[in-house]
Amino acid sequence: MEGRARRVFRANLAKIKESKFDPVWLAEELFAAGIVGEGERVAAKDETVSKEHRRDELLDLVMGHGGESVFQTFVNICSKGHTHRLAMDLKDEFLRQG
Repeated sequence: MEGRARRVFRANLAKIKESKFDPVWLAEELFAAGIVGEGERVAAKDETVSKEHRRDELLDLVMGHGGESVFQTFVNICSKGHTHRLAMDLKDEFLRQG
């Protein structure tokens, strides 16, 4: 990610991780958005690895993937379900940093 998208993501990484995304759901959403590939999608289902580790691996991919469009896609994914408040917080901070 570039510039302010990366700053907002890094500044809120702890809050993002606290949201306890289900790694399988997150991988499916990221796959549908074209952010991760089939390998990451399959790895997210590997129950020999902790849910937290699988989720953190996906979040690292999002942060390292690049661009504001990936950040915006991630915010849109967050706006679904129990992470709606997180999406609003990320969007607000992104706009403040503009």
